[in-house]
Amino acid sequence: MKKQYRLRLQVATFAFVLVCTVAHADVIADWNLAATNATASIGSPAQARALAIAHGAAFDAVNAIQPRFTPYIKEFSAPAGASADAAAAAAMYTVLSTIVPAQKTAFEAAYQAIVNKIPQGEARERGTSFGNEVAKVYLEARSQDGMSTTAEFKPPVGTGQWRPTPPSNAPMAVPQLADVLPFTTKDFSFLKVQGPPALDSAAYARDVEEIRQVGSRNSTTRTADQTASAIFWYISTPVPWQAAARAAAQKTNLGLVENARLFALMNMAGTDAYIACWQIKKKTNFWRPITAIREATNNADPSWEPLLGTPPHPDYPSGHNIYSGAMAEVIRRLIGGDQLSFGTALVLPAGPLPRSWTSLSEAEKDVMGARIWAGIHFRTADEHGIELGHAIAENAVSSTMRSR
Repeated sequence: MKKQYRLRLQVATFAFVLVCTVAHADVIADWNLAATNATASIGSPAQARALAIAHGAAFDAVNAIQPRFTPYIKEFSAPAGASADAAAAAAMYTVLSTIVPAQKTAFEAAYQAIVNKIPQGEARERGTSFGNEVAKVYLEARSQDGMSTTAEFKPPVGTGQWRPTPPSNAPMAVPQLADVLPFTTKDFSFLKVQGPPALDSAAYARDVEEIRQVGSRNSTTRTADQTASAIFWYISTPVPWQAAARAAAQKTNLGLVENARLFALMNMAGTDAYIACWQIKKKTNFWRPITAIREATNNADPSWEPLLGTPPHPDYPSGHNIYSGAMAEVIRRLIGGDQLSFGTALVLPAGPLPRSWTSLSEAEKDVMGARIWAGIHFRTADEHGIELGHAIAENAVSSTMRSR
């Protein structure tokens, strides 16, 4: 099993949401499934950003044809009689094939499968042309958002400070993410960041002892289900939450424009969560469990190993959890409740590794525990991450794509 952790894993839709993806929902949900699978290997922050831009373009295209909400990027004038389905399909294809050109073949296949369901004629042609127009505006608006710039993070040195962790000892991943232009806010001054616990506090001692026991590679207290959860969430955070949105869209029978808003707002808030997370990580620069345990003043264990490899960036807050909190809270607020059955599966060499939940909060609890069981995040970083994600989502829903 140890070797399997390092493999690049493909994502498959688990039977729990099979009805949501096999039965035709609408162009938004169909495109989301195709886009999620095609972008799963580009890294979670990059995938989140790509989905945010693509779904944002689809939203503005559809909303201009069927006005229900305030536009996101600008007030577009849609051609009379344009097909909203065709506009959404074209917008997403143009954005995705431009941002992730390596997957253009997959996007072309998905686009043809989706557009072939739309009747041929002038309405489809007008919608396609309009969708391309909206996509180009989005691509231009985000072309200088900071994601493609280069940056270097030189952390301060000292006890409690993050430093590159073994075995790779790699520098901070995507350090420029902290400077990327947010989607739903000018800045994150509204966030109440508590920060990691003091090194001499009871909370810190609790966090260290918990992960020392349950997050160790050779732990005797971690259950088989907890190990499975740690592996499942280790690969890609956006994938399960896209499945949640597709399940939510089906459960609530949202119309096309409402569906477009759900996916756009959710992915924008999720991307903002990553941006805020990297800003906070750079400021707090808190060390990871592997460093804390190996270099502890008392009861140090120089040979301690986490279950899974530690990602190359500071501990606080957890990126998985701030993103998950934002995604779950947007869905929760737009469908008006927490109960939602959804799931996904990872395809491992040994076979599929499925994971399913019956509520959004259950999934949040699962990902929060997963990072502890993996031995790579302290509990405080996980709990605060969820809370910060909720605040980002609340701000996004109250300020963006509002009802007219």
